[in-house]
Amino acid sequence: MTLGVKPEQALRLRLMAFDVDGVMTDGRLYYGPDGEMLKTFSTLDGHGLKKLAASGVTLAIITGRNSAMVARRARDLGIEHVIQGREDKGVALSALAQQLGLSAAEIGYMGDDEPDVPALEWAGLGFAPANAHAVARSAAGHVTEARGGEGAVREVCDSLLRLREGQSVRLSVANALDEDTSIHWHGILLPFQMDGVPGISFPGIRPRETFVYEFPVIQSGTFWYHSHSGLQE
Repeated sequence: MTLGVKPEQALRLRLMAFDVDGVMTDGRLYYGPDGEMLKTFSTLDGHGLKKLAASGVTLAIITGRNSAMVARRARDLGIEHVIQGREDKGVALSALAQQLGLSAAEIGYMGDDEPDVPALEWAGLGFAPANAHAVARSAAGHVTEARGGEGAVREVCDSLLRLREGQSVRLSVANALDEDTSIHWHGILLPFQMDGVPGISFPGIRPRETFVYEFPVIQSGTFWYHSHSGLQE
């Protein structure tokens, strides 16, 4: 499931921001006998957020309340951009985008109620949980099957990751040398015939010839390559 998001939208994404109450939590607030307010967060959501960040997407929180628990949760997840006490979420999101040098098309936002609508409408990708208010669902365009605090954030993360990691690579490598050459990949899972080891997985690229490396990308991360021919490095 990809929630109707297009692959090019997911690949363009650089920042994904989330509301807290009703999105990262179930929206309920628990008050202790001394007036302290408690929130509950999903560990499933947390793992999804960590995976999305590892894929190269910057994460942010924009919430109308001020809460030490939100700050603590953000630290636990490695979320650097935490904006609290802001009801003008569209303004806050566009200001963060300007700070990071990003356009609306490179940004996603997830919210569940009326204060989130400006941010949902401004961002290139808008998401809402299944139990969000109707105005938020309408503004979002992409609605999860899961409810807020019960896996909705994880559903968004998994959908984006599936699109970001599930693309195909096609690279044409032209050999301008006077000897055979190759490209050998490190750390990436790919078919053995694309691995680029002459005499083992492919014959090498002859002088003035071109070899096409083509394989599906089934993981995210940063990878490197080098020649595996003779003393070329």
